[in-house]
Amino acid sequence: MQPLKKQVATTMNQLHRLFETLVFVSLCRGYWDRMGQEMLSFLENRKEGRSWYKGSCIAISVVDDASASQIQQLLGKAAQEKDLEPPRSIMEVRSILCKDAPNHKDNPFHY
Repeated sequence: MQPLKKQVATTMNQLHRLFETLVFVSLCRGYWDRMGQEMLSFLENRKEGRSWYKGSCIAISVVDDASASQIQQLLGKAAQEKDLEPPRSIMEVRSILCKDAPNHKDNPFHY
C-alpha cells in the first residue's frame, strides 16, 4: 500500500504548491472523495466471497489516513476540523465494510 500512500502525498503536495488554501482544501477533499467513490463502486459491484474484504479495509484506511494527515501536515494550524473529516463516500465505504465484517463473537477460537 506504500505506492497508494505515496500517490496521495505527491498529488496533495503538488496541489499545495499551485493553489491558495481554500482551493487546495476543496481540491484535496474532492480527490479524497473520488477515491472513496471508486472504492464504493468496487464494493457495490463485488462478487460474492470474502477475498475482497481485507484488501478493501487496508486500502480505505491508507487513503483515509494519508489524505487527512497530508492536509494536516501541509496546512498546519490553518487546517480546520471540517477539512480533516472524511468525505461522505469514505463514510459509506466504512459503513459497508463494518456491515460486512465477519462476526468474531460466534468464533470460539477468537480471543
